Amino acid sequence: MFHVLYKFFSTKPTVITTNNESNDTDTLNYSTSNNDFPTAPILFQQSPSTLYNNTNKKTCTNFQERQGDLFTDSPPTNALVHCVSQDFNMGGGIAREFRNRFNSIKELKSQRKKVGQVAYLNRDGRYLFYIITKRRVNEYPTCENFMRGLIELRHVCEKFGVKGLCMPRIGTGIDKLSLDFVRESVKHVFDGSDIQITMFFL
Repeated sequence: MFHVLYKFFSTKPTVITTNNESNDTDTLNYSTSNNDFPTAPILFQQSPSTLYNNTNKKTCTNFQERQGDLFTDSPPTNALVHCVSQDFNMGGGIAREFRNRFNSIKELKSQRKKVGQVAYLNRDGRYLFYIITKRRVNEYPTCENFMRGLIELRHVCEKFGVKGLCMPRIGTGIDKLSLDFVRESVKHVFDGSDIQITMFFL
């Protein structure tokens, strides 16, 4: 039976993959390093496809869902985040709205971020985060790459001192990830942080 164990360490998260025959450890290639990144227990001990069921819902005091428009109803001081492909071909879904409002594709590409990493813009003191969950726009993200991106997102938010983060229901549109999986993943990754998360839906 295959398991994926996500674990935080004092400097950066590590993914430990195990099966019945051997234990292999692969350190993720993160773009940032923060020695103050908090320690936390192992988050996941099951395959992502079977992890979230009705008995495993997590209560997270710094997470809320709100009906409204992400761009007009979110506090102007809060950072915004959404998911993109590595080619930054933001032609559909809410990614197209980010492209139309903020553009800067050249600036994002110049950061040379890979799958599992986070590109960002700073517009008048407001951070805009772009989680790269797949290589090309016509692909679908894996649960593992989505999780890698979330872990990196927390890392980057803490590096920049972000206290408020607003997002759509990331990954659930054209990327077709389960809303339950996305919601519980966000709550697990940001559990214990002082970052207030608001997930918007229309």
